[in-house]
Amino acid sequence: MSVGPQSDTELEWRLFGAGSEWRARQAVSQDLPALATDALIVGLDSPTLRVLAGEGPDAFAYDLGELLERTLAELERWPATLADAWRGLVVFRCWEIATGRVALSVGARYVESVTYAQPGQPDDADGVVLDFSGYDDELIGGWGRDTDIVEREIATEARAVVRRFLNGQPIDGS
Repeated sequence: MSVGPQSDTELEWRLFGAGSEWRARQAVSQDLPALATDALIVGLDSPTLRVLAGEGPDAFAYDLGELLERTLAELERWPATLADAWRGLVVFRCWEIATGRVALSVGARYVESVTYAQPGQPDDADGVVLDFSGYDDELIGGWGRDTDIVEREIATEARAVVRRFLNGQPIDGS
């Protein structure tokens, strides 16, 4: 099974993020039927992917998550371990920051919201979450360094986390 995105496309990153989030938290924050439809459009296919793409707006989130889990297993994109899922969720949130898909302050909050010391969460993910928690505290609290400096650090650290992950290194740089 895959531990990271199959390629550096937006769709693969979104699949990676959705799978990581579901495995780690049993939660979904993306429109999974739309994601499944996008996957079908680019040529990915599996029986459960088709079912997921056909789900309506009133579908129960837990049912969507279970369909996502089966779909990613069929496509061999399911996080291999719970630690992989936690690390993947942190990395996905950093990818959103690094690619400008979310505002820097929002992205820092997203990474912080992963929380640290979760059962199964690897130590290198804990370190990154704590760093982003500090950035978020500085931005919200209005204390410490200038906003521009903190935002530059958020962007730089997010890019570094993604780079280290793709290079097979601990994501906290240890």
